[in-house]
Amino acid sequence: MRRTSLAAILAVGLLFMAACSSSNGTTITVLGYTVIIKTAPPTTAQVGASIPIAFTVTENESDGSSKPASGKSFTVTVTAGGGTINGAASATVTTGTDGSVSLTWVLGSTVGTQTVRGSVSSDKFLDVNVTATPAPVSTVAVTLAMPSIALGTTGDQATAVLKDASGNVLVGRTVTWQSSTTTVVTVSATGAITTVGAGTSTITATSEGQ
Repeated sequence: MRRTSLAAILAVGLLFMAACSSSNGTTITVLGYTVIIKTAPPTTAQVGASIPIAFTVTENESDGSSKPASGKSFTVTVTAGGGTINGAASATVTTGTDGSVSLTWVLGSTVGTQTVRGSVSSDKFLDVNVTATPAPVSTVAVTLAMPSIALGTTGDQATAVLKDASGNVLVGRTVTWQSSTTTVVTVSATGAITTVGAGTSTITATSEGQ
């Protein structure tokens, strides 16, 4: 897994040459910018998590000094994971007087590495990565193809729908099936039901303790 540390710095190359007058009348040439992660996200978070993230941009002067790059357009774009930045796939904001920008990154539904890219130009950028982990199961709903089954019938199917706390349907989770009265029906590891005798039984699906 590739991830960007708190100390990750992108030294942006020559963006433009701009002359500006200093207080003593000399000319200072702006060589480029440095972008640093001011507020880094956690290395891992659940899918759908809302994460604050901030960058700081500084201007590098020809005399070796630097200053906050205020009033500059700074773009942050989701490049992997399907999440959003400030509610959209991409957001362009203006740096403040201290050269910083603050945004909200909402992770997408993809489990694994999710990435946003902060840039001050199309080819000069800094990537920030988070490993998105699955959301836990919050609810389990069970349906039966035939809730009332004639004795001697086999092959009825129970289906479990798993959801997280936000109501998103979860797939790929382990489900354990159980019949409350195995003398009436049995249920297989895949939810297939077989009748054994007359009566009533409750079919239960369990996943991650729910």
